[in-house]
Amino acid sequence: MLRQSHTIHDAAADPVLVRKAADGDTVAFGQLADRNERAALSVAYAVLGDADLAADAVQDALLKAWRALPNLEAPAAFRGWLLRTVRNAAHDVHRRRRPTMRLVSEPPVETSPDTEVAEALARLDEPTRLAVTMRYYEGASSADIAVVLDCSPAAVDMRLSRGRKQLKEMLGDD
Repeated sequence: MLRQSHTIHDAAADPVLVRKAADGDTVAFGQLADRNERAALSVAYAVLGDADLAADAVQDALLKAWRALPNLEAPAAFRGWLLRTVRNAAHDVHRRRRPTMRLVSEPPVETSPDTEVAEALARLDEPTRLAVTMRYYEGASSADIAVVLDCSPAAVDMRLSRGRKQLKEMLGDD
């Protein structure tokens, strides 16, 4: 289970912790997991749209990261590498999901502004949703988002601009 953490991410400390974790230090890896938990959950949620599935994907990614960590050549690139691993794990979870059949129709539920925003975000294509989520919920830079999306920071900025425009059209000018 993921630990709740209020640790602020300090990228400068990552390479030291990565080297320790690569040598088998589970405490160091736990600190890395804690530092990156919120961003990892945001990435997984942007792909899956479900908090429980996102948590499962993050757990899968952390296990994969722990096993592959000794092969990471650039300890300073850990955060981007981990978030790409999370994105891939979220895609794996999505592929494994079986569609469920609803047997009884549920009554309509009134929507709140938060629900409307979540529904609008869900209608964005996955890379744009991921960019918007990372920027506006995590405060990630275009360069950080570019690492996860495997594109240039300029491409991220274009996605963000397009995403804002699409959200504005879906939600109105408010």
